[in-house]
Amino acid sequence: MTEHRYRIMLVSLLLLTLPATALAQRGADVEILDEFTVEPDSLIVSVSATGVIEPERSVDLAFELSGPVANICGREDDDLAQRICIQEGDSVRQGDILAQLDADELEAAVREAEIALELQELALESLVAPPREVDIIAAEAAVAAAEASIPAAGFGPTREQVEIARVQAELSRNQLWQTQLNRDIILSTGREFYDGNVGEIQQEGAVSAAEFGVDIAEAQIEATIRSGGGAGAIASAEAQLVASQIALENLLEGPDDVDLLRFEIQLDQARLSLESARSALEDSQIAAPFDGVVAQYNLTPGEDPPVDQPAVQIIDNSAFYVELGIDESDVVDIAVGQSVSLRLDALPEAEISGTIERIAITPDPTSTTVVYRARVRLDPTEANVRVGMSTTATIVTRELNDVLIVPNRFIRVDRDSQQAFVTIQRPDERFEEIPVVLGERNAQISQIVSGVEPGQRIVQIPRETLGLGAVLDGPGEQPE
Repeated sequence: MTEHRYRIMLVSLLLLTLPATALAQRGADVEILDEFTVEPDSLIVSVSATGVIEPERSVDLAFELSGPVANICGREDDDLAQRICIQEGDSVRQGDILAQLDADELEAAVREAEIALELQELALESLVAPPREVDIIAAEAAVAAAEASIPAAGFGPTREQVEIARVQAELSRNQLWQTQLNRDIILSTGREFYDGNVGEIQQEGAVSAAEFGVDIAEAQIEATIRSGGGAGAIASAEAQLVASQIALENLLEGPDDVDLLRFEIQLDQARLSLESARSALEDSQIAAPFDGVVAQYNLTPGEDPPVDQPAVQIIDNSAFYVELGIDESDVVDIAVGQSVSLRLDALPEAEISGTIERIAITPDPTSTTVVYRARVRLDPTEANVRVGMSTTATIVTRELNDVLIVPNRFIRVDRDSQQAFVTIQRPDERFEEIPVVLGERNAQISQIVSGVEPGQRIVQIPRETLGLGAVLDGPGEQPE
């Protein structure tokens, strides 16, 4: 029993001392895969992340109306002078018409509304314009004739009364002629748009009223010729005088507030109709919202626009940016305004830089790990950068000088204890794995705080020779 217990203790002692003795190997028996001499040097600590080049702005455009796409290429009429024939890759300016639906009826509605507005403006101008001298003279003559007819009204018609009635009839005919002329002038520019329109109804109503005035004046001639004297004739003459005076006053004083308000309301309605017609026409067009480049053009003349993709996509390529996903352990080391070095897979030789523009306050909810989105705006560059190119961004967070460094490939981390080790070659040619304390590190090298001395030779030998652990391949690498 005593001998058996002794053997167990001996085996346990050997197991406890195995790591130290197993690391001692003769140089002649070991293949050296790589070696490194420890010396003070500089260490740049950085954060790396990948992303894709994005444009300053990007917008998908679609029509507000439905209908077949018009072919606007090669049209030369003035209304379409700014329109251009678009292809993917074309540069466009803000306001350029990129596409349009067939809209002949909408364009006709705009022209009709424009003419209606012009006519309403002319009508209002005519209403508020000062009376013409010839109209004032005619109205004053009518008043004078009415006054002259009253004394003789009780004695039957005289030659002068009959002549006055004929003059009034002639004035009524002149008024009819002027009303007809005014109607023809107003409607001559757009009669085809006014069948049944309120504007034409108003003009024809004025002509009808003037024609009725002629009929009355001619009837007055007959009544004057046939009239005898008496109270009825006197009352009729006085009524004619009052009517002539009212007509003169209205001519001199101009329209009243009610008339002005009515015409102004009609003018506002004409303006609203024009705005509505123009808005409908704009909805049948797609215009560039900013200067940029056409990235997609999914339209075919004569066919309806697609429903499962944008009609036109335009991008603003005046500047570029990259969205990076920064790990939670690294986001504390970066800040807005920091400089960023960018390496594009498609342009490996190009030196492209940028600046951190913003950092998200909360993690990205779409990521399976805790990462924060950081936007990097590219600095101006002559490189042929294109949207969608892949890039790796490097952000320098710290720079250490005169520190001992070792490439990460020479470092082994114990799986259980997380203790770091390096293998050194002793002066007697033996190899020995010793523990070290690591400091800062990046993707290639790590700072050795303690455990090795300047000038020591660190080697990399086959792992099966030591039979322990895993090599640290990069920052944060965990042993397998």
